[in-house]
Amino acid sequence: MKAHVSNVLTFANTNVSSIILKANNGLTDFGVFTKAYTIVQQIWFLPVAVSMVIMPRIAAMTDTKDKTKLATLSCKLVSYLTLVCLPLVVVAAEIFIPILFPKYVDCIDPLKILTVGSFFITYSKVLSNSIAAYGKPELNIISTAVGVVLNLGLSLVLIPHLLVAGAALATSISLTAQGLTAVIIFCVYTKTPFYRLIIPTRDEIALAAGILKRGKRT
Repeated sequence: MKAHVSNVLTFANTNVSSIILKANNGLTDFGVFTKAYTIVQQIWFLPVAVSMVIMPRIAAMTDTKDKTKLATLSCKLVSYLTLVCLPLVVVAAEIFIPILFPKYVDCIDPLKILTVGSFFITYSKVLSNSIAAYGKPELNIISTAVGVVLNLGLSLVLIPHLLVAGAALATSISLTAQGLTAVIIFCVYTKTPFYRLIIPTRDEIALAAGILKRGKRT
């Protein structure tokens, strides 16, 4: 039930700005924003897949240190890959949308705005399932509630003035806030320093170097 509440709030945060935009500006701007949002959401498949894989493993672990190690390592890998993929998505959109979908060329600018929030929300998508695996799914309600409140408030203020860009900005800020709140909750609950979610440890660097060496030999 607690996890369901968080999922409902996540759905609301994902759609509230587009609903307000449609009501305020009509189908044309709604279509442009939806196209931009749909493109950027493709990046989310990676963190969602990773979180689904590690959740049962973390839940099955008995050592707290092992749980934290797996969660932080997964979070770092996903954030690094997302940071690489997002600029590539923007470049690809700038090249192919004018050619293949000229009617949606206006979605490129809101897409750029959404990439910021889409990076930070990857932390929430990985860490939320990790927190749930610790047996505390109710903590995820906090981060998703923060996102919904910000998105609703900012959409009501920004969309009438900035139109599609306002919807993208409101959504991006709310996703960023949700991701950062999830980071804070995870770090406080697991007593993990913030930098552990960003900077690789010596062991992780050694592991990556070993994998690269084996790859060169083969």
